Amino acid sequence: MKVIIVGAGISGLTLAAALAQLAPRIEVEVLERDAAAAERRRGYAIGLKGDAGLEVLGRLGLREQVLTNGAQQVTNFVITDRHGRTLLALPSGNDSTRQTYRLQRDHLQSVLADASTPTPVQYGLQAIGYESIDIRHRVIFTGGRHIDGDVVVGCDGVSSALRRQLVGDSPHFLGLSAITGDAALSIEDPLLSGGYFMSLGDRGDSFFCYRQPGGVHFSYTSHAEPSALESTSRPELLHQVQAATADWHELVRSIASAADPESIKPRGYYDRDPRKRIRDGNVWLIGDAAHPMSPFQGQGANTAMLDALELAELLGSGNLPADADRLEARIAARGRKAVRESRRAARQFHTTRRFQIMNRNLGFRVANAMINSRLVRRKDAPAPTSPVT
Repeated sequence: MKVIIVGAGISGLTLAAALAQLAPRIEVEVLERDAAAAERRRGYAIGLKGDAGLEVLGRLGLREQVLTNGAQQVTNFVITDRHGRTLLALPSGNDSTRQTYRLQRDHLQSVLADASTPTPVQYGLQAIGYESIDIRHRVIFTGGRHIDGDVVVGCDGVSSALRRQLVGDSPHFLGLSAITGDAALSIEDPLLSGGYFMSLGDRGDSFFCYRQPGGVHFSYTSHAEPSALESTSRPELLHQVQAATADWHELVRSIASAADPESIKPRGYYDRDPRKRIRDGNVWLIGDAAHPMSPFQGQGANTAMLDALELAELLGSGNLPADADRLEARIAARGRKAVRESRRAARQFHTTRRFQIMNRNLGFRVANAMINSRLVRRKDAPAPTSPVT
């Protein structure tokens, strides 16, 4: 059997690493549109959860290797109002399945790529579609090149060419855009001590932040059009963040003031409506190609890694025809749940309606009081801090 993996992101490299370990007799090719591995930065830090991404790494024997290079356990995700008053702090607890670790995306992909040996990654191949020839499938690339295989897996992300052909849908804009940046700031603050914090404004905006090597990374999200931000200079985008948060609490103002204008980037937030169909014969979609979602629940990479492991297990089992429908339904259902939860969180965090803001904040405070009450009753409980959700 020959498996063609289109895309060398987290889902593609996880699948390649899992196949190398679970099904070493399967021939695998990984094809990536970028010209080289280091062509573009693969993002900043991501959170891997104990019952998802970390579990996958554990199954592949890669957990310790990934977590020994600057990864930090998230023990605290605090949501505050713009004045810095705590609305909700969710404890991570001692259960390993509830743990979250924050790590650099580049490092994770490097470990996965090494674990994929001897599967090489072929760079500079932009897929534009596929066709089926009898029981095999052909991936077609720009320039007229094509590669044939028994199984094709689309791991080519939110702009997947394979999804465009298989599903043919359009992105769904959430009405939100972010201005992200880095600040070379060394600061001790309870909101940063355990991992992440998010402060919610009164105009449907938010400020999300975490520590990373060399300082902190932040994301200011508001109801802005991506095109408007993309046509604005970096210094002006930073000025917009500073002006919008000028009356927020001191930590937010300090981070915005220390931000490097050259690090500033805009991004629009999109997802796609969940689908039950993520397969055409032996052409599969997994990860962001199967269920693109917004980042407001931190589930993108975790979901992709679970998809990849389960597909590798199926391919290695030899039960592909018999169990394909069952796995397709499970991957689609998991993605549908994650997309809807992320979409719901985006609306909740960024509502502009005064009554909804008041109800949201009150609900968070009530939940926080209940969590603290339970913690007080538990002698072995940690302080009221939590992982990102």
